[in-house]
Amino acid sequence: DNNPVDAEEEEEEEEIDYLDIVSLYPFVMKYRPFPTGVPRVLTGDQLHAQQQPMPWTSPGDNPFCGFLLCRVLPPTPAELGERHTLLPFRTRGGRLTFPLCALCAELGNADGRAKQHPQRQCPRALPRCRHVEQQRAWTHAYTHVELNAALALGYRVLTLYEVWHYDAWASLEAGNSLFANYVDTLLRLKVEASGWPADCATAEQRARFVADYAQREGIHIDAQQVQANPGMRAVVKTLLNALWGKLAQRAERDDICYTGSAREFHELLLDPRQDVVDFVHINKQLDRCVVRLRHPFVRGPATNNLAVACFVTAHARVYLHARLEEVRALSFRLRQPHSS
Repeated sequence: DNNPVDAEEEEEEEEIDYLDIVSLYPFVMKYRPFPTGVPRVLTGDQLHAQQQPMPWTSPGDNPFCGFLLCRVLPPTPAELGERHTLLPFRTRGGRLTFPLCALCAELGNADGRAKQHPQRQCPRALPRCRHVEQQRAWTHAYTHVELNAALALGYRVLTLYEVWHYDAWASLEAGNSLFANYVDTLLRLKVEASGWPADCATAEQRARFVADYAQREGIHIDAQQVQANPGMRAVVKTLLNALWGKLAQRAERDDICYTGSAREFHELLLDPRQDVVDFVHINKQLDRCVVRLRHPFVRGPATNNLAVACFVTAHARVYLHARLEEVRALSFRLRQPHSS
């Protein structure tokens, strides 16, 4: 496990429960809106003409839907109270934190200590933080979904630098959902391949299960197809959870090519579009070369849509944060499939 957490012990008259939210990404992909089309990029005077006076202190101050590059000021520990922080901030050392003070986050990860001790938790703010607002604030790009939720928590937007505003959105309510059919089809196959739940032993219980699923999710389970099939279930589960990663695959990939002569090998070395990062002389005529495209010759996969992929994870974080607000969480972890 790459994300160790400290064990908690129950106190007297206390019960600790473990909650696991499953299929989070498929859930938000079905039920949350996503941008479509080309955004309007707003900067300078064009941006200032449409924005509300600064600072923003509530979701109603934000008239934009999309991505916003801005400087945000988190609330103080006293203002936030026992609630959880929301907006992420990546330190210069590469640690992703959710702090109430940017400088405290940097000081808590100085000299690469976070990489040497990945289990060490970075505090929301160092004890007795006395940093001024300019030191506590940071600049980052966020979706309007996260930013609006943060404004409701007491975060403030001090300065707005650039906005990518989307006028067109796809959603289940509008009848043009991007992923509803995909999720429904694979979720039906997953349920059928999981077999009947333990509490569905009788025909009446199974009929009630099918009816409840249809009412709750709008998915009609074929009772004749419900049979435990671990292989099918594993494949369908992967297709459900990994689709968002297909929208955000890395563009920088190494390719392997072979040269059949010294001239071909020399031409490959001199190609201005790519670097030869490794090669092996197989024999006098044949060389195996590993090449990597240089910028700006790198092109992302045709399936990439970073805007939609960003909103998948943003919706998921906001949903998880809302659930955390309902309980007194002793610890929590977010596991997600990695895009490759």
